[in-house]
Order: sequence, then structure tokens, then C-alpha cells
Amino acid sequence: MELAAKLQVKPGQRVLVLGAPEACQLTLAGTAAAAAAGAADVLVAFAADSAGLEAVRADVAAAGRRDALCWVAYPKGGRLGTDLSREAVAAALRTRTDRAGAPDRPR
Repeated sequence: MELAAKLQVKPGQRVLVLGAPEACQLTLAGTAAAAAAGAADVLVAFAADSAGLEAVRADVAAAGRRDALCWVAYPKGGRLGTDLSREAVAAALRTRTDRAGAPDRPR
């Protein structure tokens, strides 16, 4: 199975990749590059640690509020000196919503 299919990316969608390591050449056939998170149908964000996650958090949250497809890639727990885990990423990206529906700060 091709990577685009595994990531549920469809042909013609605009994809923005944030924070990819130099060694990573992410190519998704049949897609177009998005210039900014607000224009992306799909956002793929890489984070090596919590500081890297914080650097992309606002873009990921904004894309999620627009119902864009979002993927956050991070090293497997305990590898490459990361302090990230599935639970840490979920907690960092979780947001509260006030009564008016406007996003609030992360918990």
C-alpha cells in the first residue's frame, strides 16, 4: 500500500508538511503542496520532542478546527531522546472550548 493511502490522503488534496527532518523525503503522489496551514487539506507535522510539538501545535489545532486531516509524527517513546508518547501528544493537543465555541488554551 502506498504511503498516501495509509495516511488517507486523496489525490488532489493540498498537503503541508511541518518540521520534517532533513533525512525524511515525504512524497505523496497526486497531491499538491499547500503554502500555509490554513490552505491545507492535510497537515503532517513532525516533532522530535515537546519543544518541537509546541512549535507546530497552533497549526495542528487550527487545521483540526477546520476538520482538516492531521497527522503528528514523533519518535517511538524513549527513542532518539524524545520526551513524547501518545499520551503526551494527545494531552498537548487537547483543547477546551468555551461556551461560545471559541478555542481556549490547552489543558
